[in-house]
Amino acid sequence: MQILMGLIGMVALLAIAVLLSNNRKAINLRTVLGAWIIQVGIGALILYVPAGRAALLAMSNGVASVIAYGNEGISFIFGGLVSDKMFEVFGGGGFVFALRVLPVIVFFSSLIAVLYYLGIMQLVIRILGGALRAVLKTSRTESLSATANIFVGQTEAPLVVRPYIATMTRSELFAVMCGGLASVAGSVLAGYAQMGVPLEYLIAASFMAAPGGLLFAKIIVPETEKPDDNPAHDSQSADADKPANVLDAAASGAASGMQLALNVGAMLLAFIALIALLNGILSGVGGWFNHPELSLQMILGWIFSPLAWVIGVPWHEATVAGAFIGQKLIINEFVAYMNFGEYFKGGCRSGGGRAAGHFRSHQSHYLFRAVRLCQPVIDRHSDWRTRGNGAQPAAGYRSAWATCGSSGDAVQPDERHHRRGFSRPVSLSPEPAATVPLVLL
Repeated sequence: MQILMGLIGMVALLAIAVLLSNNRKAINLRTVLGAWIIQVGIGALILYVPAGRAALLAMSNGVASVIAYGNEGISFIFGGLVSDKMFEVFGGGGFVFALRVLPVIVFFSSLIAVLYYLGIMQLVIRILGGALRAVLKTSRTESLSATANIFVGQTEAPLVVRPYIATMTRSELFAVMCGGLASVAGSVLAGYAQMGVPLEYLIAASFMAAPGGLLFAKIIVPETEKPDDNPAHDSQSADADKPANVLDAAASGAASGMQLALNVGAMLLAFIALIALLNGILSGVGGWFNHPELSLQMILGWIFSPLAWVIGVPWHEATVAGAFIGQKLIINEFVAYMNFGEYFKGGCRSGGGRAAGHFRSHQSHYLFRAVRLCQPVIDRHSDWRTRGNGAQPAAGYRSAWATCGSSGDAVQPDERHHRRGFSRPVSLSPEPAATVPLVLL
């Protein structure tokens, strides 16, 4: 039954994407089918092939080991505040988010910056991106950017293809931005893992995001122009921004990670307090009608339960899953993952017990890639758009994102950007912002 529901969800989400396409006749079936097969293949490899499962587990253990090294720096700064003694004294309150999760983001950001400086990340991205390009026949730009998003965030990945930004077609630009919202930075992934979310699910979702983002981007805004894949652009990569040495790279990465960690902490502080305030108001209003249990989570669960059911969650768990989906979409992914982590540990039914494995896997994948409505603010203020040959090819995306389906985003480009010398304006799809799902499993 779960497989049947998964197939129904696939068909429904693909149908929505086709309905929203701005040029259905231009859809490249090879690209779409190839991306779909890659996603299904990754899912099948992990779920049904012992060797694939073992490889994922080995990768998960490797990442967990790397994260563990970060604890050395955390222990040096905070000492006993991050030791197991905290749990003996405070019980469940011994897990302090600001001390155990946010510092990991700083460490991982620094590590990724060092790997970029050494050229290791570029090599991996080129290999995976080249394979993706060969299979899907997508352009060099969007393939490399989609692959980079497996490891870094939506603001850093486009820098891999910065020399091409000024000459991107509208389909390429759409694919780059969708790909960024289909996954998260490796540093944030490490933070999710510290919150109790199974690391193997996060890694699988990260790899599935690359073809998933391209799949729906190429359905909704298919390529109608000839991409500029001239390798000579690679020589234009800005060396001025390259760190002076490996220590400079580590320091720059740590500074960027600290900024991200502070942003995450500030958003959580504000959003959780605001949610508590809203729940207090809703409970008071609900009490007038003999429903004092009314809360934002309950309302979101009702609203998004049909979506959760369509994408494969059993109906008796759809309300719970819908609440997580709504929290991720409307509030913040860390809020959703914090609540999901507690639910994951405590069980999903009122009678107790641990959450079903399928539900845990499904929600881990979904929450990983479901975009939030505040994402346009982040993307609008990202600096990669201003760094392609000194121009601003995507400055018009001020209301680009709307709702999300299975785990993606939607773009409503409402202005124009210039390319190829910035002499000819290229208008982007004027259709209303729409739901774009990116995960099929």
